[in-house]
Amino acid sequence: MSRRGLLNWLNFSPCPSPTGRGELASAGWLRLRGNGFSREDTTFNTARQEPCPSGARHVFCLAIWGVLLSLLLCVSVARAEDESFVTIRLANIPLRSATGVQNQAELAVFDAFFRKHPNYRYERVTGLALPEGLAEAQQMMAFAGDRAPDVFDLSIRQVQNYIRQGLILPLDDLIREYRKKHPEWKPPSLGLTEHHYDAARGPDGKLYAIVSDYWILGLWYRRDLFEEAGIVPPRPPKDWQEYFEFAQRLTYPEKHVKGARFQTGQYGTALRTGYTAGYIFTNFVYQAGGDMTLQERTCPVDGTVNEFKQEDKQCLCRKCGRSLADQPRRWKVAYGREPGQRALRFYKRLRWTEWVRCPDCQTPNNLPVAVCPKCKEENPIRTPVERIACRVCGTVIPVKPEQTRFRCKKCKRDLRGVPVHTGVVRVGGDPVEMFLRGEIAMMLDHINPQVIDQVLTQGGLRPDQIGLGPPPSAGEGGVRAALTGGRAWCISARAARDPRVLQAAWEYLVFRCSEEAQRIITEVYVKGGYPHLIRPQMLKKFGFTEEYEDYEPTFRRAMEEAPKYGRIQPHDPYYQHVEGHELAVPIDTILYEGGQYKDPAKVIQTSMNEVNAKLYRVVPQEVERRRNLVGTIIFLLVAPLVVYGFVWAMREQSEVHVGALQKKASQVVGSGTRRRVTTMLAWSMMLPALLTVLLWQYVPLIRGTLMAFYDYKIYGNSQFIGLANFIEVMTSPDFWNSVRATVLYVGLNLAIGFVAPIFLALLLHEVPRGKILFRVIFYLPAVTTGLVIMFLWKMFYDPTPYGFLNRIMMPILHALGVVSPEVKYIDWLHTPGLAMLCVVIPGVWAGAGPGSLIYLAALKTVPEDLYEAIAVDGGNFWHKIWYIMFPSLKPLIMINFIGAFIGSFHAMQNVFVMTGGGPANSTMVLGIHIWTNAFLYLRFGYATAMAWVLGSVLIGFTILQLRILKRVEFRAAHAVEG
Repeated sequence: MSRRGLLNWLNFSPCPSPTGRGELASAGWLRLRGNGFSREDTTFNTARQEPCPSGARHVFCLAIWGVLLSLLLCVSVARAEDESFVTIRLANIPLRSATGVQNQAELAVFDAFFRKHPNYRYERVTGLALPEGLAEAQQMMAFAGDRAPDVFDLSIRQVQNYIRQGLILPLDDLIREYRKKHPEWKPPSLGLTEHHYDAARGPDGKLYAIVSDYWILGLWYRRDLFEEAGIVPPRPPKDWQEYFEFAQRLTYPEKHVKGARFQTGQYGTALRTGYTAGYIFTNFVYQAGGDMTLQERTCPVDGTVNEFKQEDKQCLCRKCGRSLADQPRRWKVAYGREPGQRALRFYKRLRWTEWVRCPDCQTPNNLPVAVCPKCKEENPIRTPVERIACRVCGTVIPVKPEQTRFRCKKCKRDLRGVPVHTGVVRVGGDPVEMFLRGEIAMMLDHINPQVIDQVLTQGGLRPDQIGLGPPPSAGEGGVRAALTGGRAWCISARAARDPRVLQAAWEYLVFRCSEEAQRIITEVYVKGGYPHLIRPQMLKKFGFTEEYEDYEPTFRRAMEEAPKYGRIQPHDPYYQHVEGHELAVPIDTILYEGGQYKDPAKVIQTSMNEVNAKLYRVVPQEVERRRNLVGTIIFLLVAPLVVYGFVWAMREQSEVHVGALQKKASQVVGSGTRRRVTTMLAWSMMLPALLTVLLWQYVPLIRGTLMAFYDYKIYGNSQFIGLANFIEVMTSPDFWNSVRATVLYVGLNLAIGFVAPIFLALLLHEVPRGKILFRVIFYLPAVTTGLVIMFLWKMFYDPTPYGFLNRIMMPILHALGVVSPEVKYIDWLHTPGLAMLCVVIPGVWAGAGPGSLIYLAALKTVPEDLYEAIAVDGGNFWHKIWYIMFPSLKPLIMINFIGAFIGSFHAMQNVFVMTGGGPANSTMVLGIHIWTNAFLYLRFGYATAMAWVLGSVLIGFTILQLRILKRVEFRAAHAVEG
């Protein structure tokens, strides 16, 4: 731009001098030169310049430069102010728009901290909303994306896993420095024990988290429903036998429950399944006197391997009596031993016991049973027989005549022909919601203000309708144990990148765990009129004596006495995986359809052995060496084949018509300089696309390849472990189960989903009238997103007699004799044999219409003469399909088949939404298995190795697709009007 153009752009038009010689006025103009300004007389052609006042020009110029300098000053001040503030990243920040008392209490603490520290600012960290049981993956995914908060709270059972991954910082140095200024400071202790803080300490003895709160499991029961069932006075059961009897008396499957979403009757209790099943089952194992995890320590003197409870600190050698507390500790699970087997047998009893209710006296009576001498299974006797086969092991059991006489134990009425009920529990769903609606009468859940708020405030129940007590013992050999855990505040390892952020995060952590924060929370609850939603110990501690005395006696007594039954939640580094994933398999196996034919002892013991082998490495050295050898051999055989196949495919594809293409290029482009220029131009135009593909596809691919050979940690300290991840993949039962589920999904998807569009296209092509109408109807599902369709079908699969699909299918299945008339509904998504089919059907329903369009377009190109010829020869509809339509569609079918085959292996979202991989891992396809290990348990190396194994399988099919495409000739087709 010229100088005059620049001045015009700045609206600085030069004024002619009074002399009329085209010179600038003597006031002097500033001319930009380098980084400064200089005066210079300049001559312009001023033929068309009009005179302008010199003073006004000077004022305008100075104003412009004043504005620019002001803007620069404002920017500098803003940067200085930003540097004086410290920003900390926080999650779960309370909303100012929310009106709930819990949110208001959290908001009051939040505001109090930032008023106390005005130089601190916050940044809200948000994540994906995931279903219950997978919510913990939200924080893990934030760490994986380097979007984790600087300070956050988590369950104490997760702390050891976060320590192992290097995600959180030890707090000892920060505590030491803080106590120099505040020597009176100490961590919270109200309701907490030393075992809560044991969970927050790492293997190095350092403290990695401050435990701020605790929870404990208790038995909630509906006093009003107990009184209706004749359990007067209402009280909690003392052992499992009484628990079962109470649940049986409280179960009325035919009862109409007011306010229930679906009328399935009233049951005694509910049992959780899937990802949330583990922590409730842990409490049952504790009630049976067992342990979920044990620590192993080896005596250095005599080499004895000793087992100790998780809480044991002395760890005395059983042989020499010396303390082994200073010896390395190894963990292993023990839930498959006799107490765990007893707990799962009780689960089976609650779920599958067959019984009837006497029509006269309303007394529940169990069906007579024949006990198997081999597996001790109790087999119900429905009809008079001389022998019966065990439903678990198949052993033939003789039946005595007196065993077939079935009379009421109270009034002695003959009960043959009375409707038989199965089980006394509801399986799956949210027990709290069912408890509030009266669909269940008892539940095991947390005794804390949050659940009290949900029961009394949101559920609308009165305090006199609710009872609380400790969980029952298992009976002989059992104890009254209540699982207890807590929430702990940690500082992310990323906060250490900036010392100021680290200090701010520590200040926030200290304040959230301080008595001042507890006092603020208590005051908000009391002033809001909700003192019953705060722990009574807090009311007493902060001087709210009147509210403490008015506290509901049942709740106060339960919350004050519950800790004495407490037993700390397992918290070894791998237990998060065990509780959230591994325990779901045996529990779902027993509770869902087909569980009545399983042996609980065998199921739970198999699970324990597999978990110890794959997670805790509790396997004999010979087995470990053999497994490593086999895995290494398989990898060394497969890897060269995969590489060779990939290279061969690329070379084969690139050499197809090289000569012809070069000749054609020479004819079109020419040779010599013109060809070089054209080639450079072509490469320059392709370069952005090539760089994009390289950056976003091949660079992650290479990094992922390296990750598979490491025990990968997000924040460094990753260890090279060679082929260990691949060996674990090849020898893992979970991986092969996922392969089986994936093959089943691919098979069903191709057998139904791939064939359906072809068949539909043939029908739409042959329909004589209303072609447009039918095509629109079948295409309509494509207008709706896939996620909405999945949730729509999930409603169709509702596991109640009033579910849409059950209302349609059950009369048909009863008429055909497929299911017994006593079966009122099918739990479609939670029956292992049906779950995968139910996942595939919605995708077929939604995709058949859009998928048929491409085949319809291909059929339009078939000449009408062929149809006329086959009609003259006497061919029917099927001859037309086989001899004309199918040959015309064959190339298109082959191309689509390979693409659909490869795409089915990558499928995950449908299964994730419908079943999440359950029940009992029956729909755990490879995509979900890889995602779970990567983002829920941060086992990126193992997950990447699985992804490479899957990719190596698909490379072969990709090669096949390329070879098919090489032989196909694409050309424009013209529709043939019939």
